[in-house]
Amino acid sequence: MRFSIITPSYRSSQWLRLCISSVADQEGVELEHIVQDSCFDDGTQEWSPKESWVKAFIEKRPRHV
Repeated sequence: MRFSIITPSYRSSQWLRLCISSVADQEGVELEHIVQDSCFDDGTQEWSPKESWVKAFIEKRPRHV
């Protein structure tokens, strides 16, 4: 059975790392983990997950005029 886990993220880089690790620890299921990040200033974009089963969608930081 395949599961999709969707995790929203906003200024939660440390929590997000723990969340991704927790999902990765699940055994006996095929999964994909989709992360939707608002790309704020918490460093998520710099370390965004590289695992093939994690799909990270990181919004571009808005330009201030």
